[in-house]
Amino acid sequence: MAKWFAPPEATFVAKKMVAIPPQIIDPKMASAELERPHPNLPWMKKWPAYGKPASPCPTSPRCPWIRSWTSIPPPPSPIPPWVSVPVREAEGGGGAGGGGEGSGLNFFGIQTQAKSVIIVFDVSLSVLNKAQKAGVPITKIRDETMKLIDGLSINTKFNLVQYSRIYQPMAAEMQSPNDASKTAAKNWLEKEFRTDGSLPRSVRGSRAPEAGQDNGIAFVMDGVLAMQPDVVFLISDASFQSENHPTQVPWKELEDVIKKHEKAGNPTRINFIGFEMKADDKREMRSIVRRTEGVIKEIGQD
Repeated sequence: MAKWFAPPEATFVAKKMVAIPPQIIDPKMASAELERPHPNLPWMKKWPAYGKPASPCPTSPRCPWIRSWTSIPPPPSPIPPWVSVPVREAEGGGGAGGGGEGSGLNFFGIQTQAKSVIIVFDVSLSVLNKAQKAGVPITKIRDETMKLIDGLSINTKFNLVQYSRIYQPMAAEMQSPNDASKTAAKNWLEKEFRTDGSLPRSVRGSRAPEAGQDNGIAFVMDGVLAMQPDVVFLISDASFQSENHPTQVPWKELEDVIKKHEKAGNPTRINFIGFEMKADDKREMRSIVRRTEGVIKEIGQD
């Protein structure tokens, strides 16, 4: 049998209310508190160069300070010593002329780097015959020369010089490797390059010493180094004669010319390509080449 239960009557109880008066914060004291130095926490020491403590964290007691990662950018870190950074050199330098790093060169297996290069050919009959015997005919010398010139970057100037006691440069000044100069070099090698073993004074553009001065390798290299190349490739048999020295030019004369240009602030790396060199000549030439930090290579010899 169902019974009806009436709900109890509602009662009202008045509780005492506690009013918390508003806290008045002194702006100066609050600012001082925020700027007060605080000890670094261990996790903060991992990044000592980044940011600085900012305002108290209002939400987490475990994070009393947060770092301002965007307010202060990190300082640039030093470049590690193993990282190579290319440096552009000022334009308008001497005979080397022009900025940049220059070209990587490979001439008859000799590799180097240069912003200016001159190839010097000894066109005396004995050298041409020895080169032919070693399997390096005139056509091979021409091909290797044009291969080097075609591979030059725009930052590397060049010139060509042939000599037999006197000398003839392809151009009076160092040439930039553009289409016009490359065509001129090819024409010079085909039309001007001497194959008869002589270089008479009547040849257009030839350079001969003044009256009373000796010709020969010292005179030739003085003119070549005056163009201030970074690198010279000299092709010969290291048997140098002159008007005053019909058997062999004293090696000291060549050394003095090189030292003169070094003292003038124009050092040049001299690489020597030789054919059938005599033992004494090879020893002296090696000493000169090593002085300039160059390389000596004899073709046709084991």
